[in-house]
Amino acid sequence: MSTTLSHDATETIKPIFYQCYIALEKCFNLLENESIFIETYGDVTEMSKDGSIQTEVKDYKKDLTNLDHNIWKTLKNWLNDSNISKYKNLILLTTQDLGTTTAFKDWNSKNKNSKLSILQDINTTYLQRDKKAQDTQNLLTFVLADSNNSKLLQILDKFIISSSQENDEELYKRLIQSKTHGVLSDRKADYINSLMGYIISPLVTSNGWEITYQSFQAITTSLLEE
Repeated sequence: MSTTLSHDATETIKPIFYQCYIALEKCFNLLENESIFIETYGDVTEMSKDGSIQTEVKDYKKDLTNLDHNIWKTLKNWLNDSNISKYKNLILLTTQDLGTTTAFKDWNSKNKNSKLSILQDINTTYLQRDKKAQDTQNLLTFVLADSNNSKLLQILDKFIISSSQENDEELYKRLIQSKTHGVLSDRKADYINSLMGYIISPLVTSNGWEITYQSFQAITTSLLEE
């Protein structure tokens, strides 16, 4: 078809599928008694006895800049999460490249106090603008509120920015190439498609959207035996 409908929701739905492909890749790394949760505690959550990991997944084309809402909304969501202490890492995984002038370059090498200073400097610079967007100002004000300082430092100590990640098409192709050992060449795409179908099936989504090591091993074994 050469045209799209006025209510075409492709650009809204694709990031959700991308999130599921991220989760699917993580399923291949599960160890016994570990689980992956989707949209239960956040976008993608890896539950492990050695320390859980919370990953927020963003599929955007524009560069990641100082005032990007993907950064500030993610921090706000984590500040509102009462269980944040159980995570050893908090990750923002995004297809975005870091902007050429962004203060978030070398972010992952900074300690929590340096990270806080970066956020505070961004806010100070923004407040000096003549024109400010209310939603952006509200986000910055909430994140940097004195009442959130202790929890924010706890978050920043664990917060990693994983930028310039593969988009959905690139990730899909890599999964076919790297996660299909033992599958006939003409069935590799079918294998990944079947696993994706399992990830989003009512069997999984209606059960807390949890994929356990045991259940994932069972479905992969079943597909390989077909």
